[in-house]
Amino acid sequence: MSRAQNIADKNGCDLGTAQRYLDLLEDGHTRYEASVMSGMRDPDETHYSEPSTTPPGADHGN
Repeated sequence: MSRAQNIADKNGCDLGTAQRYLDLLEDGHTRYEASVMSGMRDPDETHYSEPSTTPPGADHGN
């Protein structure tokens, strides 16, 4: 069994998606990036409960 086939079986995706994942890893992407970019998984959700604002006169570290 090829590495791509093994990944496809474990992740429930097709062989093309698994091969894109491996290609992205080879190009230097992280496992997370490769899995999202290949379509193997959805990106993690980010929850923003309040808008990020800087009050007037705030110290910006300058």
